Amino acid sequence: MKVYQAAKYHDKNPCLEHFGQSILISMLRISSMFCDKNRIGYDTNGKYIIYDIYTGKIQPITIENLLIKFFNFAKQFTIQEYELDRYNDLRVVDYWEDDPIGSVGLMLIDPKYVSKNDIDNLKNDLSIYLPYLGVNMPNYQPNQKLVSEILKKRQNDSLFQRELLKRKQRATILSLNFYAREAIELVWLESTFIIKNWAENLGFDIFSYENHSESNGELCFIPLDKHNLVKTNKIFHLSEKYYFKKVISNLNFILKNRNVHQYDGRYFLWGFENPIQYWQSNKINFLSKLFK
Repeated sequence: MKVYQAAKYHDKNPCLEHFGQSILISMLRISSMFCDKNRIGYDTNGKYIIYDIYTGKIQPITIENLLIKFFNFAKQFTIQEYELDRYNDLRVVDYWEDDPIGSVGLMLIDPKYVSKNDIDNLKNDLSIYLPYLGVNMPNYQPNQKLVSEILKKRQNDSLFQRELLKRKQRATILSLNFYAREAIELVWLESTFIIKNWAENLGFDIFSYENHSESNGELCFIPLDKHNLVKTNKIFHLSEKYYFKKVISNLNFILKNRNVHQYDGRYFLWGFENPIQYWQSNKINFLSKLFK
């Protein structure tokens, strides 16, 4: 089956990466990432503002400059198409938001799909990390001894180091102090790898989940083995020509409907249109195919 991923750089090893069943999820993922840092709102005069939830900075902005700011963010991404070999996937529950999947601990696992004995085994494997796992940030940080043990254990694990680097890069983008939260980040990643190994030992090679944060519950996949995915060599780029021609011409509609949609910037930033029409592939021009 075909799956898609939006990324600035498409890693050669797809393990623990997220892939959507439809290309639309990847496009909405991009606008969701923009809105995660830049909350769109209005001041008392009804003018647009961007509120950075991580720094607290409020920036007045025109609608035109807001769309330009988003386009400059979105054009850094490409969407790669893959062929997924879906052999034996384990359905998991999407509670982790933008953190490593293991950050929610046992809540990740749906007991309908594995036995109680298997869940008990996982609980035992995660036992020393459980106080730091869940949907809420723990009240205290892991101790240095635990952190040192994880760093020593994973120092030569290239996949773990790649995931750790991604967390550091995310913190930089969001203006967060990574080193103030390094201990909990390491525990989340270690828990993710423990759950990954547990699932593989049970014969699973992919996690699948219903994505309700970026779609209407469409399936997304997290490969546990790098052999599950093969690139199709079809890659999609955001077209400046199509984006601004369509969105700018639609400004009156956007402004008219802003109050209705103000809490869903995912669609607002695409002009309340299907974003697929703004993208071109190296093989197919979406716009010409859809609107010929």
